[in-house]
Amino acid sequence: MQDLGTLGGESSDAYALSQDGRVIVGFSYDEGGNERSFRWEDGDMVDIGTLGGNESLAYGVSADGTVIVGESLTSDNQGRAYRLTNGVFQDIGTLNGMSTGTRAVNDDGTVIVGSSRISGSVSHAYRWINGSMQDLGSLNGTSEALGVSGDGTVVVGRSMTSEGVRAFRWTSGSGMQNLGVLTDGNLSQANAASANGMVIIGFSRDHESENRAVRWTESDGIELLNLVYEDLLADGSHLIVATDITPDGRFILGYGHNVTDNSFEGFILDTEESTGTSLVAETGLPDGYTLAQNYPNPFNPSTNISFALPERAEVRLDVFDILGRQTASLIREEMEPGHHSVVFDAGALSSGMYIYRLQTGSKVLSRKMILVK
Repeated sequence: MQDLGTLGGESSDAYALSQDGRVIVGFSYDEGGNERSFRWEDGDMVDIGTLGGNESLAYGVSADGTVIVGESLTSDNQGRAYRLTNGVFQDIGTLNGMSTGTRAVNDDGTVIVGSSRISGSVSHAYRWINGSMQDLGSLNGTSEALGVSGDGTVVVGRSMTSEGVRAFRWTSGSGMQNLGVLTDGNLSQANAASANGMVIIGFSRDHESENRAVRWTESDGIELLNLVYEDLLADGSHLIVATDITPDGRFILGYGHNVTDNSFEGFILDTEESTGTSLVAETGLPDGYTLAQNYPNPFNPSTNISFALPERAEVRLDVFDILGRQTASLIREEMEPGHHSVVFDAGALSSGMYIYRLQTGSKVLSRKMILVK
């Protein structure tokens, strides 16, 4: 495992990499505490700039590493999606003159997907291609595109319906398709698709309102990965969320709960193997204090917040609104060293940006998260 470093701040997050793994993009805090998009290659992390504001986030990169997409503040503090190629930033526009975010780009960098606000608190998923932004609509209310197939023809994400949030698959021929939920579940989300768009992964709430990793195919519909690959898991362990899938649909990435040591760990699942697939353990004690980006983000109404402690410490984990008012106290106790995770339920809060802060003695770490209802 290689530490990519930071842009001078306390932490960084990597979100995507090129097909050959040489180019990695994400965001890092700089010395001034601003979140800045970075491009990492051959051991060198470079601040790639903004659309004129102080902050930016990189979320996707083309297969050859030449096109980067993300979100940035403009000089007048508006949130816009950007496309960066040959060192030139491009504001890709909006659906209705309001804020726009992006989440993914296709293999050759010509198709970008995300969401754009169309009125009030309502946003719609979009597909940007050849300089034009297409409104993909919704199932019934707000929608957000989270992934796109390698050829750019299939878009996946989540949308409000009359029954709650549902995962969707969109094509130009069939429009937006509701992918459904697990039996007696109340929420689902599609995060990524294979290159041809025929295999989709994400998560769904089950009958106990717990997030569970799932896969959708036309032939089998929605499948609970815990059930399909139960022989690969220790009794009581769960695959919680599937976050990405390889172009051929064979390998699925995500995170889950390993009951053997009660830890939350990343996993890689080889769908063509009957044995040997397991959660990827985070072994040993952490080297330092870390606070991970919450997942999912944006979220509604709950999200997972993970952090790591290199030693036993008194821990405070609190949530604040953008005015600095405390809205929730999640943890106030002495905790053992290791990797920890807590679920934050924001069901009683209004949509908007919130800040969660981890304090351990003199060490203070904070991150931003977005609640979308």
